[in-house]
Amino acid sequence: MSDPLQALVLRLGVLVLVAAITLGAWAALLTWSAYRRRRAMRASAVPELAQGKPTILLFTGTLCSECQTQKEIIDGLLSEAANGWRLREVHAAREVMVARRFGVETVPATVVIDAGGRPRAVNYGLIDAGSLREQLAAG
Repeated sequence: MSDPLQALVLRLGVLVLVAAITLGAWAALLTWSAYRRRRAMRASAVPELAQGKPTILLFTGTLCSECQTQKEIIDGLLSEAANGWRLREVHAAREVMVARRFGVETVPATVVIDAGGRPRAVNYGLIDAGSLREQLAAG
């Protein structure tokens, strides 16, 4: 093999290796996220968080700009109809045990819980109004 051909083969090999590592890391991340969501959905009821009303838990942080965006989306949904839902903001760093119970490691995160305090949907990251509206209708 000539030097240019060997260099090309080497570059292709490195490219394939990098792609395989990237895909593996992405698959691991998706698996971890799915595990956290399943674990959160199996969490026992927390009636003191719901206080007898279906509730959206919004996990926030001090310097989280997306948390404010998420709060505005939720406020908009709750004002659309008098559906009995309420919003409870949870500062994830201050209420660590609540955050752990639902697998929250990043903010914003939302957990839709029914009136008995049982989780019905868990979202890590910013969620759009349409998806959240569907979760509220199902919950």
